[in-house]
Amino acid sequence: MIKKSNNFRELTSGMLGDEFEKIRNTTITIFDHFENSLNKKLHVKEEAYLNLPLWEFSHVAWFSEKWIIRNKNKKFNLRKNYFYEFKEDNFFPNNYLDDLFDSAKISHAKRWQIHLPEKNIVKDYLKKTKIQILKIIECEKPSTNDECYFYRLAIAHEIMHIEAFKITAQKLGIELPRVTNHFLLENPLKNNKKIYVKGCQTSLMAPTSGFYFDNEISHESFKVNDFIIDSQPVTINDFFQFINSGEYYNHDLWSIKGKQWLKKFQQNKISLENSLVKKLLELPIKNNLELDDTVLLNWFGKKQKFKFSLPIIHLNFFEAEAYSNFKNARLPTEVEWLIASKNIEFLWGSVWEWTSTKFSKPDGFKSHPYKEYSEPWFDKNYMVIKGASFATPKIFISRYFRNFYEDHRQDIFVGFRTVKDI
Repeated sequence: MIKKSNNFRELTSGMLGDEFEKIRNTTITIFDHFENSLNKKLHVKEEAYLNLPLWEFSHVAWFSEKWIIRNKNKKFNLRKNYFYEFKEDNFFPNNYLDDLFDSAKISHAKRWQIHLPEKNIVKDYLKKTKIQILKIIECEKPSTNDECYFYRLAIAHEIMHIEAFKITAQKLGIELPRVTNHFLLENPLKNNKKIYVKGCQTSLMAPTSGFYFDNEISHESFKVNDFIIDSQPVTINDFFQFINSGEYYNHDLWSIKGKQWLKKFQQNKISLENSLVKKLLELPIKNNLELDDTVLLNWFGKKQKFKFSLPIIHLNFFEAEAYSNFKNARLPTEVEWLIASKNIEFLWGSVWEWTSTKFSKPDGFKSHPYKEYSEPWFDKNYMVIKGASFATPKIFISRYFRNFYEDHRQDIFVGFRTVKDI
């Protein structure tokens, strides 16, 4: 498990260049693995929660080119009014790529319909933008938070896509040698302690000495009562006990939206071909459960044994909520998770964790220049998830980061822990 505070948010000058080069090289390495596993066009069948790989790799290069290479003013401070003007595309004249790779303009379905550059051109685009950005960093030597903002943003954006590539690789059965065993070799979770947390008055405000996302700052204050929380995420063994009891299909444990999802699942209207929970549901009932029990799952293209002592993964918010009700508990709020995570016995970082907090607009919210990052997703079907996963580059990890996913998603590397009121 990870307890880490130093990350990309404080990088300046040469360290920015070193980290950008490292991250971009990771993207190119993943590109190579996709290229070796998929067809010549890096083409896959259209699915609702699967990005077209060639498009996503292109989008990553385009994002860094737009906000660093073509951005005439690379400073940002929320207290100042900046006007952002962009040069024409250096690599594809007449802003050709703006019409293809701006995710705010090109809908998910449309990405399968547009004419994309050949894969060798996309790979070259990743390499050339890297070289040019490193030259800009070397020349400008950004040092203040205002000067470093867009460099840090580009690194953060690419890191998030690197994890998305890993999710895609798991779904498509593409082996990523440096990733495949990270989760399987996690230290076994055995002694789940109950951590007592004293209530307090607090806020979600993240430290602002370095980079921060626009949704991480709030003027709202929260009153939190005393509670107890699991010291670690729920394990496969814990969740199998829920299934083994026969209560997984007890509709009384599910929310209204959860029941709707469960009904579709029972009617085979939802495809869960590689769901860990589905594999557990298919196992025979056992009277004696052992932590060294295993379940087989297709994991990055290979059948792997998952020990029951590992955190449960690949389940949606509704399933986490139903399990919590089964245990006469509940999911933590985002604020409760944040407070508890400062306890030395609170283990986190191997799986993302569902919270009971809807992803909504923070009090006093002001959008940053990349407006599409937060604002379009407020107050929809998105729930806040906290922490990090085994697939999250370490330099990105922060307890203040507000990740968010739709409540029915199961393809992400997410688990949960439970809370009880005192």
